[in-house]
Amino acid sequence: MRGIFIAFEGVDGSGITTHSRLVAEKLKKAGMKAVYTKEPTDSDIGKLIKSTIYKERIDSRLLALLFATDRLYHVLYGDGKNEGILKLLEKGFIVICDRYKYSSFAYQGVYQPEGWVRRINQFAPNADIIVYLDVPIEVVMRRIRERERKSVFEEKAFLKEVKKRFRYTLKRAEKEGARVVMVNELESNKRSIRSIEEVNSEIVEKITAIMNELESNKRNVEGDKNVKDDNDGVLEKMIR
Repeated sequence: MRGIFIAFEGVDGSGITTHSRLVAEKLKKAGMKAVYTKEPTDSDIGKLIKSTIYKERIDSRLLALLFATDRLYHVLYGDGKNEGILKLLEKGFIVICDRYKYSSFAYQGVYQPEGWVRRINQFAPNADIIVYLDVPIEVVMRRIRERERKSVFEEKAFLKEVKKRFRYTLKRAEKEGARVVMVNELESNKRSIRSIEEVNSEIVEKITAIMNELESNKRNVEGDKNVKDDNDGVLEKMIR
């Protein structure tokens, strides 16, 4: 049975890497076939991107094409450590991806026509679930200032625009069939940031419920109520 593809998205400094890694670890500990992967990848293309984004002047078209190329390589051949996304999904893995094409739509879409950015990413399959971490710009800027190096993306005005574009991108993704999980890192009083564990527990609870539903739907479509795979029963146990 095909696996489930989960993409984590958000502006720089929103904690995507922290939470995507934690979710992958928790799913593995629960006995599920889960793998963590990321973009840019650790392939030669991904390494080129990582060195490029710290240069002050880089053409936005070039960056968009590099990200799209790295993404296609990721989908087909892997991230330098794991197999390609398509192959992992074919083997029934839950693929947890730290950034995906939705970041390109939001980031590269600021400077380039969205239609063009979408066309160069047309071979990247849609995610089944998108987890979006919503964090105030003031908070992410404070986190970014603590970093040793800043990329070309980590400017306040730019990230504000990216955040606006993410809202539109996620709405469109939902219309295309993705399940979007919005997670706010602020406390209900809007004054303080929730703990990493509290936020991550909410993510796991929400995506587990969706995965359980997706697995059930797949079995109904296949018409075989007795199909069993490595993830059977684990989803139900995790939401208890």
